[in-house]
Amino acid sequence: MARAFQLLLFDVRAVLHRLRHDLGKEITVLLASLILLATFGYIFNDFLNIQIAALSAAMRDTVALVVAGVFCLAAAAATAKTLRRAASDNASTRAMAKILGEAPEILTRYTILHAITIVLLIHGAAWLIIFRFLVNASLFSFGLVELVMLVITWIGAQISPRTLGSTRAGPTILRQRAPLVAWRLTLHLQRNRGHQLLYGLSLAFVVLGSLAFRGGAPLLAPVATALAAGVLLAAILAFSLARDLEHAWIEHALGVSHDEMVTAYELFAIALVIPAALVAAVCTAWAAPDAESLATAWKPAAILAVTPLFAPYMLFQIDARRPGINMIGLTIIGLFLGTAIFAHGLAVLLPLIAKAGIASNQANRFHRA
Repeated sequence: MARAFQLLLFDVRAVLHRLRHDLGKEITVLLASLILLATFGYIFNDFLNIQIAALSAAMRDTVALVVAGVFCLAAAAATAKTLRRAASDNASTRAMAKILGEAPEILTRYTILHAITIVLLIHGAAWLIIFRFLVNASLFSFGLVELVMLVITWIGAQISPRTLGSTRAGPTILRQRAPLVAWRLTLHLQRNRGHQLLYGLSLAFVVLGSLAFRGGAPLLAPVATALAAGVLLAAILAFSLARDLEHAWIEHALGVSHDEMVTAYELFAIALVIPAALVAAVCTAWAAPDAESLATAWKPAAILAVTPLFAPYMLFQIDARRPGINMIGLTIIGLFLGTAIFAHGLAVLLPLIAKAGIASNQANRFHRA
């Protein structure tokens, strides 16, 4: 067991060495992340524990329960992805020890210790947020939900990356006219099951919000679900770029510029948004109970579109290789712009003004990402 702990210590030392040799960048990313997290925490706490709580305590508890469930699922998925990546990494401590002839039982003990450490870190962080800001679960509820999270984590960790793909080809005409966009549409929507799931969830949110609106809920229902759907579409872009940058040397060797990459992601975002926005507009118009509600049926579609369409100008701002940081920033942007559009229709011009102000801040960062 001591040998297994020593291998685990190598992982800790490797992280510390990476931080030490890239200290300036890591401090910058840490400070920017803390600012985004503090801003997001303040906005969410005000929304949940002040605004919604003032309307109804039962509604506040329901929303908090739903958000807690999302946190649990996200933590389980993130843990599974981390374990799956560690298992397939040829440069990991486990791979090194195996090549050097370490005993199989030592490798098994190290793998178990490594998995327990990852679970404790990610699941623990999720439960800390849930208990601090969302709900106070009983010991039985905590144990039951954690058991479900562990099962989801285990199932997700067993999925082979090869089983996530498909060999279907992309549209020939699109591939000829816009190869950068066509490649990403083919890779991330036809071969990436996770991104297919995110896209399907975004459409499901839109439909559920419209059904609630038709059932008597206020316009806030389709607006809120459209905002959530837009964040999911933006997540596809953020995770796609992070994955693309792992092999960015290909675009660099082919002479692809930063502006061409941003343009490719602009077109990628438009391709994602158009079908979802049309579904949101049609469903909201179908669910509108009167002419006054019908006149505002375009707002959920606009709110859905604002976050993913704004994403290409945010993805390189801090660290494009860390999609979690980008998602915090995009969620804040989506909340601000989506709330403004919901309050007044002319606010649809705000994204254009904001784009002009921040797009130049990430100039040429594709070659430094």
